Order: sequence, then C-alpha cells, then structure tokens
Amino acid sequence: MGVVYTVVVFRYGVLIEGLLSAFFVLLTFNADVPLVHGPGIAELSVYLLDFGSLGVFLLGILWYQQQRPTFSVAFRVVLASLGAFVLWSVLAALFGSGTSLTAGLMFSAAQLRYLLVFSAAGMVVYWTDVRQALYPLVIAVTGHLIVAMVQTVSGGIIGFSRLGETSEQLISTFTIGSYTIATGLHAGGFVGTGRVFIAVLLLLTPILWYAANSDARFAMATVGLGAITLLLRVSDTESGLGAFFVSALLFLLGIALFNRIDRRHYRQIGVTVLSLGMLIGLYLGNTVRAIGISLVSGLADTVQGIIRTDDTTATEGEPGMGSAGESRTDSKNGADGTDDTTATEGEPGMGSAGEEGRTDPKNGADGTDETTATEGEPGMGSAGEESRTDSKNGADGTDGGTSTDPGDSTGQPSDSGGAGMNDGSAEVAVDASNLDVRLEQYEASIDIAIENPLFGLGGWNFPLRSTQYQLPEMMAVHNTVLSHLAATGIVGALLYLTAVVTVVVHLLQNVIYGKDRRGLGIALACGIIGFQAYSFWTTVHHSTTATAVYWALCGAAVAWNPQNGNNWEH
Repeated sequence: MGVVYTVVVFRYGVLIEGLLSAFFVLLTFNADVPLVHGPGIAELSVYLLDFGSLGVFLLGILWYQQQRPTFSVAFRVVLASLGAFVLWSVLAALFGSGTSLTAGLMFSAAQLRYLLVFSAAGMVVYWTDVRQALYPLVIAVTGHLIVAMVQTVSGGIIGFSRLGETSEQLISTFTIGSYTIATGLHAGGFVGTGRVFIAVLLLLTPILWYAANSDARFAMATVGLGAITLLLRVSDTESGLGAFFVSALLFLLGIALFNRIDRRHYRQIGVTVLSLGMLIGLYLGNTVRAIGISLVSGLADTVQGIIRTDDTTATEGEPGMGSAGESRTDSKNGADGTDDTTATEGEPGMGSAGEEGRTDPKNGADGTDETTATEGEPGMGSAGEESRTDSKNGADGTDGGTSTDPGDSTGQPSDSGGAGMNDGSAEVAVDASNLDVRLEQYEASIDIAIENPLFGLGGWNFPLRSTQYQLPEMMAVHNTVLSHLAATGIVGALLYLTAVVTVVVHLLQNVIYGKDRRGLGIALACGIIGFQAYSFWTTVHHSTTATAVYWALCGAAVAWNPQNGNNWEH
C-alpha cells in the first residue's frame, strides 16, 4: 500500500502534498516497534507516526527559516506550555518521589512526541489550510471505521496486529432485533482498542455534523454516524456515551447561537439530533421494549378483568347465585343456612381463610419465605454483600480492568463491568459501578500533589504504587489532568491545563468575534471538548495514537486562519 501511494505521489508531482497527507494518515495507526519495556506500563517504542511527524517537522524548520512566518499568539502559548511541560516532566522524573527514574524518563519521551506532532500539524496548516489536516484524517478514520465494522460482525480482531489491532477482550452482548452483538475492546480498526478508537471518533464526529450541509453530504454523514453510534454501543463505555452527548449538545447550542439558521444549518442540526436518537435507541432499545411489553401485558390483564366483571354482572339474579330475593341462598352460608366460613377457617391454601393457614404470595407452598431462601446465592444481584459478584469485577470476582498495556488505555477498569462475558440478560443502559474506584484514584492523586507539590511521583510511576493507595495492582489514574498532577506536581498540571484551555479559548474567540467559517470553529471546539470530557473518566492519555491525533488537531486549530482558503460553509 505504501509503495502504491509513493508511486502515485511521484506520478502526479505532488510529493509535498502527499507527504503532508501521509503524516496525518499515519497518526491514526497504532503500529509500533517496541524498543525498551520499562517497569509497569512504561514502554519506549517507535511508531509509524514518528516517521511522518519527524519528516514534516524538519521540513517545517527549513520553511520557517526561509519565510519567518508569524504564528498566532495561541499557537505560541500552547507550544511554550507543551515545551515547558516536557522539560518539567524530566525534572519530575529526576526529583519526584516515585520509585522508577526509567518510567519517568520514558513518560517524558512520550510527551516530546506529542510536542513534535503539535508543531508539525500547526506548520502544515499555517502553510496550507486546515483542510490539509482534516481531509486526510477523515479519510483515514473512515477506513478504520470500515475495519471496525468488520471486527464487530466477526466478534473479534481480524488478524492484522502489526497494523494496530490490540485486543479481543469481550465484555457482554446486546441485541438489535434478533441479532446478538458482542461488546468489548475488539472493534477499534487499526487505531487500537475500541475505546481508544472512540476517543478519535469523538474528535472528528463534530466535523461530520458540520459537513452535512448539502443533501449528498447529509446522506454520507448519516451513514457514517450510524456506524459511529453502533461502535459506541459495541465499545460499552459510559464515558464515551456521556462525552458524545456533551459534544452534540454543545454543537447544537453553538450552531443556534452563532450562525444564521438557514437550510444548510437545518441539515446540520437534523443530522446531529438523528445521531443522538440512534445512540439512545441502541442503548435503551431493549429497555424501552421491556417497558412496552409490560404496559401491553398490564393493559391486557386490565381488559380481561373488566370482561370477567361484566360476565359476573350479567349472571346476577339467577337462582342460587346470591342476588335473588327472599328465597336466595346467602353467599356466605351453605344450602342449609349455616355459615360455611366457619367450616373452612384454618384450612391451608384457601386464600381467604385465617392468617395462620394462608399461602402468602411471598412464600413457598410450605409457608417459608422464598426471598430468604435465595438471599446470598451467587449471581442473584440483590443478595447479601458477601456472596455477590461485584459489577466492577469479572465473573470470577477479579478486577476486570487492570491491563498493563499502555495502548489498551480505556479498558482499565471496564466502564461497564468485568472482563468476562455476561449474557446480557440483565442489561442496563448505564452502569456507574466504577465510580468508587475512580474517586479513590482521584483522592490518591490529590494526596500525592499535597505531599510533593513541585514534582509529584514522576511520569508513569503511579501504577507502580497503586496498591499503596488500596487500588488494584498496576492501576492508572482515570483522569488526564489528575494523572499529570500525580506525575508532575502542581506546576506540570498547570502547564498542561494552560495548553488545553488556550486551544479552546482561541477557537471560541474565532467563533464569537470572527465572521468566517464559524461552523467549522464550533465543530473543532466541540471535538476537542468531547475528547477532554472522555479523558476525564478514562486513561486515554496512555494511548499514543489517540493523544497524537488530539494534539495534531489542536495544532491545526490554533494555526488555522479562518480567513484563508475556500469557505467550507458553501
């Protein structure tokens, strides 16, 4: 494939454009060659994206020396913040209170990679236009989306691990009609696990909403969004679900507030609402169906009860039925006028007899409480605490999310339960069972920052000490900012936050005060915010692929001049 691409680039004389496009495409592949395995999750590898980013960066340096361009203030602030963060992470590795200098320095090397990616993407966009970044990314992700759909249908990876497939871990199942689909980490294309792919999709989904401004694009965007919402359900991540809703609602709000609503914007709003509806249907379809069946069953029982009542009323007045005049037989008494109630009181199973002999609906035939009999049995869900299988854990009671693979970032622990398959018979739409362990991680991160506010533990040292904070072995912090707080102290966390916030503020300023291409600015801002919302509850910051795409899009966003290039609004 690479050879064919190179031949085409040379044949049509578009070497520079081809190299620039290849840079953004390679960012999306989780293909790497491990060089050094460090302690815990620390690893030093060479990725495909490293070749592209280094080549573009060197070209950009030559171009910068010749042209001396003036980048935006936002680009320079983010560049300085990321550069300072890299240097500070080195100091944290040297002087932090962690146990491994090697892990800290490997963390610093990973942050240097993201600095190069950000710089290269910014120079490309300044040199050309934001489309030079977005077109290759959207096309590449579309290819990964097709591969992920094949993985979804097959229920596992398809055997191209060298290109980036990583995990066959299955979690549960759900149904669409009569078709049962497995959920898990397998449907990630060549980006990595399914949940890493979700992070990349969250970045680019608002671009699809924005691009649906014509009938043809609306149809293509609808197909793409249908696949994206299905993958969200297959990945079984409540964090992804919440981030998708945050991104969609912000996009709708931005289009309504900052754009003159016309037919193009109606399409954008329509496709966004449609994608939300598809996602709700996939998550709540079985729940809604169960509620509907219950309502219909209840209505049927009510109608049958009314019919029985009408039949009883129709037969009243017949001899011996208890409603006749003077010669009737009283319904309480026998034919001789004696009270039958006395004769039958105390007999078991009569239902209307004395309390001692009745069979209570809660109890078994022998009068014992069946609820008591089943309490404490494993797997019952409502049983005593000691015998239940905790929803955070796998079927064997072990924690389902202690993967040590840094690329398998969001499977640690599972958002929706353990690593073992369950049959989906007790399917729930949202599972917040991991909230307690998340809060324990956050508390531990803050404690570390209080103990060592300048340097923290050093990068990638937290998993090595997770058991000291009553957390499972090798568990990382499921929050990007707090993870950096524990790794690099307060200074490092502030540097990281400065870079993140500057990007968002720059885009919002363009949307509020600019006049050109507001819709695209809204889409970029929503994608970046959606990614950060997802990273608030996950370990996506351990994924090289997802984080590289994120910083590339940030570089493109702050280097982009909305007044340059053709107007995508038309």
